[in-house]
Amino acid sequence: MRSRILAQTCKIPSGISKRRIRFDWKIQKRCQSSITEVSISGSGSSFNDQLVSELQPNFERQEPLLLRGVVSEAPAIELWTSLEYWQSSVGQEMAKVEIGGSYASTGGSDGESSTAEIPVEGYLQYLKLFEERHGKSVSTADMESPTAEEMVYMAQNDLFPELYKDIILPEFCQDESNRVGIGRLYSVMLWLGPHSSVSPLHNDPLDNLFMQYVGRKTVLLFPPDTQVYAGHNGQQSNTSPIEPEPENQALNQQQYPLFDQTTGIACEVGPGDALYVPSKWYHYVKSLDISASVNIWWR
Repeated sequence: MRSRILAQTCKIPSGISKRRIRFDWKIQKRCQSSITEVSISGSGSSFNDQLVSELQPNFERQEPLLLRGVVSEAPAIELWTSLEYWQSSVGQEMAKVEIGGSYASTGGSDGESSTAEIPVEGYLQYLKLFEERHGKSVSTADMESPTAEEMVYMAQNDLFPELYKDIILPEFCQDESNRVGIGRLYSVMLWLGPHSSVSPLHNDPLDNLFMQYVGRKTVLLFPPDTQVYAGHNGQQSNTSPIEPEPENQALNQQQYPLFDQTTGIACEVGPGDALYVPSKWYHYVKSLDISASVNIWWR
């Protein structure tokens, strides 16, 4: 039943490995640095002024910043917890999904991920099935851990027009008078997926504000000059083959001797939080719960 439904809705290729997805949820213990964080809440012009005031120094220094509660008043905080709401709002839309443990490499061979385009309503069916089998969270007791072939991530889709009303889109990314960049918004992206979803270690050419609306994620960041072997082993030029998990530590030290795990900065983002990821900073993201996030890239 499980395989049939997943195959029908997500077109999962049979060749993907059934290895278990295991994560170190205490990865921050292996990192020396802690992230700067501030708490912000509210709305209107005074809220934007406060947000700009807190963000601007880190933007100028190109250092990450964790903004607690900054989008906590967005309607998405409550609305997006309901799969029925997703169905009624965007169920008939099409979305790209990444199938496999990580989208670091694609192609559908053993240990890799592949891509497909499916109706959102089919993906919502998958999320319901995943929750029944594996729970909403990695900490769900008495639930079987998912295999790589069971992981399907609706990653990096343009935010559907129907959902813009549910989020908070900061003014600074569209208004150069705020002096946080030149006020040019490039993309607003949606990320929806089950717990244990992974975005591989990579960097982006633009500044990134990552906003968490449903569930929790852990994020591991490395400065741009960190040797992460980007582009090696068939990866894209901005993506690292390194998986910084405890069971891989000895192998990583052997294969990637110049990679220094202790230069990382780790944090956890929850509903209402936002994380500023400066341009070219490497980041590795993994979901602790079924989660929904939005990020904006701007200059």
